[in-house]
Amino acid sequence: MIHTIRQDRTEKIICHGDSIIFGNRPEWSDATWRPLKLSLIRERQFFDYDPHETLPVIIWITGGAFTHSDANVWAPELAWFAKRGFAVASIDYSSAARMRFPMPMEDIKWGIRYLKAHAQELHLDPDRMVVMGESAGAYFAALTALTSGTDEFKFGEYKEFDSDVKAAITLYTCAKEVHMEGDRIVMPDLTGYIRKGSLLPFLMFHGTEDGIVSCEESRYLHDALTANGGKAELYLVEGAHHADCPFYQEKVKEMIVEFINSVL
Repeated sequence: MIHTIRQDRTEKIICHGDSIIFGNRPEWSDATWRPLKLSLIRERQFFDYDPHETLPVIIWITGGAFTHSDANVWAPELAWFAKRGFAVASIDYSSAARMRFPMPMEDIKWGIRYLKAHAQELHLDPDRMVVMGESAGAYFAALTALTSGTDEFKFGEYKEFDSDVKAAITLYTCAKEVHMEGDRIVMPDLTGYIRKGSLLPFLMFHGTEDGIVSCEESRYLHDALTANGGKAELYLVEGAHHADCPFYQEKVKEMIVEFINSVL
């Protein structure tokens, strides 16, 4: 039996571009090189009948306890934002045993500059970018925003472009010094990068039952931001643990979209 139906175009077609190499970082006595990669989730813009819009961008930075990361881990959840008109670029960063600060920040800002350099061909709006991350990635998202408008951590290619963003969204971030391998400081206190009069808006979420990163870390950053004239909103999610499912419910995602639209 043959049927004919009518189906309106109510849902976007979303594509996921994986392993886009944006640079190569020297490794092992500068004798080898490790490719730096990002992935891109966005509406398809290939056929003539596809929409051809310039898209605002969510720069996503995944966590991994500062020891590992995978840019594609959260791709299924991030597709939700692409369905609502955003491109989502997930940037990998240095996290191996040889990593030392500020290498992850150098990689992330390098990736953002790559996106801006190729914005036209990727149908991205370089002037409408926000940064969002979870756990260790939230720390890097916050630091990306705190150093926006500066040349700090500028390393690698595309230096003629900036790595500025418009705002930051953090999910269960740490904010104070991170110590590993005894007393060695792996990551510095975020509040040391707060500059009065140049703060971007922050939207923050943290679970009250987080046993890995205390919600007091987000409160600490929030209080430092607002004390220096910054605009920050912190939502403590009652009963939520670290990387818990309440952060990825539609209500929270809608709050994030509303925030992004308010700053772009």
